[in-house]
Amino acid sequence: MKKIFILFFIYPIILFIISSFLYSDIVREEYRPFENLKLEKRGIPGSGFVQSKPDTPSALAKKLAEKAMKYIKKYGKENAIDLFTKKYRKFRKYNTYLFVLDMEGNILAHTGNTNLVNANLFNTKDFMGNHFIRDYINKIKLTSCIDYANLYYNKEGNLFLIQYIHLERIDENCFLGTVAVDKY
Repeated sequence: MKKIFILFFIYPIILFIISSFLYSDIVREEYRPFENLKLEKRGIPGSGFVQSKPDTPSALAKKLAEKAMKYIKKYGKENAIDLFTKKYRKFRKYNTYLFVLDMEGNILAHTGNTNLVNANLFNTKDFMGNHFIRDYINKIKLTSCIDYANLYYNKEGNLFLIQYIHLERIDENCFLGTVAVDKY
């Protein structure tokens, strides 16, 4: 019984250990004290680099607006609006989405919630009771591009950024909006 145990279990383990040392790619280095160590940058991808800070909500909203305006200039307004609706995931990043509204409050494209396309939200109120679509339309009528933020005070009196909104006029009848939602 002992011979069978040694034959089938111990010998293969010993052979495996010996062969792993013989055929190993491990390079053994001699001992070096810590004073003489030089910090070397190895050729490993990603080593020695620190991840950059994430973009602010304003930067995220503006980058998405630039991307959308490039598509509008390249493909035309109607084709770009169809593209925003069909490939909505391409125009969302983190907590940032875009929408296209006409001056009557009809949503032509919305990458945050595609169920809102072709809906009229002119009289819709936000959680604070403001007609935010009316505000968008009134602000974009005054200028071709505007940025603003929705701020909120909680019960403790701390100020939080809820949304950063970037509005940009496409033509006389419609405009593009990008919203970066911040977690509070």
